[in-house]
Amino acid sequence: MTRLQATSIGFKVKEAATRGASGSVHSVFSDVANLALGGELYSISSTRIPRTPYTITVEDTETLSKLREGEEAQLRTGGLQIGRGTQIDTCSAAVWRPAAASGETQPRLSPETLSASLIVHGRSGGMKPLLSMFTDQAREGDNSYSYKARAIVSDILAGGLGGGEAVKLLGLGPGLTPSGDDLLSGLLATLELSRTPRGLTQAKVGLKHRILGEAVNRTNEISRSLLSHYALGMVDENTDELMTALRTGSQRRLDHAVEELCRVGHSSGTDLAIGVLTALKLMEERIW
Repeated sequence: MTRLQATSIGFKVKEAATRGASGSVHSVFSDVANLALGGELYSISSTRIPRTPYTITVEDTETLSKLREGEEAQLRTGGLQIGRGTQIDTCSAAVWRPAAASGETQPRLSPETLSASLIVHGRSGGMKPLLSMFTDQAREGDNSYSYKARAIVSDILAGGLGGGEAVKLLGLGPGLTPSGDDLLSGLLATLELSRTPRGLTQAKVGLKHRILGEAVNRTNEISRSLLSHYALGMVDENTDELMTALRTGSQRRLDHAVEELCRVGHSSGTDLAIGVLTALKLMEERIW
């Protein structure tokens, strides 16, 4: 029996453990193993991966890589049992909760400020060329994915939140979480966590339901799960720090948060931040 000690757990993991949840190992990667428990996806990840409300963080990544898809998993108060060979103790683990999820807030920094930071820290590829929609300082030319996304984002910024165009971002781009999905995650999370005008508040509910409904047929299960989490404001710690920086109005904190977020994946963090930027610009428009 291999016994591991969790360094932290997300508050949603603690809630599920209190109820008790059963399932199996969904998928295994080098630093992350996903678990399907009680109809929800949770993860076990290394300390190199940003924490989320649905994550159990451990230091032993070698054991993670030895887990096998389909192994039974049982989450209970005090720990996680996987098959007959792995047990993770969560009793003394710190419980992590995103600060941004504590209630709706009003960002104090402008979309232009975030755009400038993304020009410096954003990774090339993915949706970074869309920055030219927000600032004339952006210089990166379109790739095939950003070219398709440009008209869709333009429609969103014009108030097209019925979801007809927005759903076309689902599954757009390569990777486990396609660029279009990452952008939508940032957009939905920011709208969920921000105080919005009445008209936009009504529209964003419809947008969320349309996107999550269409995601079943347009993208993969892992990306769908992340979309549903972000739509509820259940963001990872790097996105949470970005939201906090926008709320507090600290330029220095914003630049650091953007830099850390943009280090995630090939372009996932950058794409997500552009979704945040899209939401900020949308809230600024006088169409609501």
